[in-house]
Formats: sequence, C-alpha cells, structure tokens
Amino acid sequence: MIAGRYRLVERIGTGGMGVVWRAIDEVGVGRTLALKRVHLDEWMTADERDGAVTLLRREAEVAASVSGHDNIVDVHGSVEHEGEPWLVMEYVPGRDLGRIVSEEVPLPPLRAAHLGAQLASALAHLHRAGIVHGDVTPRNILVSDSDQVTLADFGISRIESERTLTTRGRPAGVLAFFAPEVAGGRKPSSRSDVFGLGAVLHHAMEGSGPWGSGDERTLYARVEGHRRAVAERRPTRPGAAPVAQAASR
Repeated sequence: MIAGRYRLVERIGTGGMGVVWRAIDEVGVGRTLALKRVHLDEWMTADERDGAVTLLRREAEVAASVSGHDNIVDVHGSVEHEGEPWLVMEYVPGRDLGRIVSEEVPLPPLRAAHLGAQLASALAHLHRAGIVHGDVTPRNILVSDSDQVTLADFGISRIESERTLTTRGRPAGVLAFFAPEVAGGRKPSSRSDVFGLGAVLHHAMEGSGPWGSGDERTLYARVEGHRRAVAERRPTRPGAAPVAQAASR
C-alpha cells in the first residue's frame, strides 16, 4: 500500500528513471491507476535528493496542467512513500511502441504515419505550454488496440530554462534516441523532442533508431564523428512513394 491509499497490483514497466505499477486507488472508489516509483541516484546527497523530490513534485504539477489531451497520459500528481517519490497517473492499457516494433517490424508506412501524427500533436501541445518531454522513445509511447497513441513518462520532463533530472552528468533517457546536441551534453529542448519523433518513426519502420544500437561510448563516437553519414543514410524497409503518400494524408 503506497501512501496509505494506492495498492500495487502488477508491475507493468521498467525504465531508466523508475518502475511503473498498475495500482488500485482504495480511496477513489477502486479506480485503476498507474504509479511510478521514480529512481533517484544513490550518489545524491540529502540536499540533492530533497531538491530532486521538489523538482519532481513541480514537474508533476506542470504535467497535470496539460492533462486532457487525447494523446498525453493524465498525471494526477505525486506522493511520497517511505521517503521515495511516486507519480500518480492515468492507467493506459495497451502495448508500448517498442514492444509492437519487436513483434511486428516493419510497420507499414501508413500506420507509422498515423501513429506519428498523434505523437506530433502531443508534443506540439506540450511545447505550446513550454514543456519539454526529454525522453521521446518507443517505450514511452503507448498504443491501444485501436492504434490510439498516448505519450507517457513525465518523470524527466522539464520546463524551459529550468533544471532537469540527470543521471551522473548526462541527461536521463535512452541513449539510442538522443538528439546529437543532447548526446553531446546539452540539455533537452523542444527541438530534441522533434528529433525524438523522427527517431521513433525511423525505429517503427526500420527496427532501430537512427544511431543503431550500442553502448554509450559507441553512441558518442557516432554522434561526434558520423553525423553526416547518419543524415545521408536512407531507410531500407519502407518505399519512398508510400511514405510520401502517408505524409500527404
């Protein structure tokens, strides 16, 4: 039982910034929610942990302020349990895009375009509010059986010009989907979210992000020395005509 209210039922996701559980709100007439236990690095001092928890609470408030969009998970707020922060969110049934791609690659271009348009709408909504998601990756994109997209995981989102949660000197997130400037050490921005959108679509149709796969050192080497090669690389699975057709729709 978390915070004397939320009963954990099933772990439904794990990422670099925490673990997500399906939970029952024992106070709110038994409704199903998603609770995320946010991981804070062990190296943090007490003051740093307090600052991170305060920042997370602020980010939960900001995320809640943009709730109501069809393609963005509703965030209800945050709670603390035994000194650990938890986000309280809408529970969205469905598979994440990473799982879908692993099971169905390649996605047809028209389907990828349909999913991408919904994701673009979600990001535009966030950016108009001055919010950067910072971790646009397949695992944070939930897809229903009817192909409705829900962008999730505001655990490392940030308000423009404010601090961001980091993992020992580098932004938290999935390395293979970092924009070049983020991989180079700069903070995520709305532009890096747009790069994430493109990287996700690349992954959906090609089975991998634009940087391929590999460890952190390999990624940074590619970003530093092979930007042009990546930019000039052409997709191998979808054809140019179907992609153009999808874009026109």
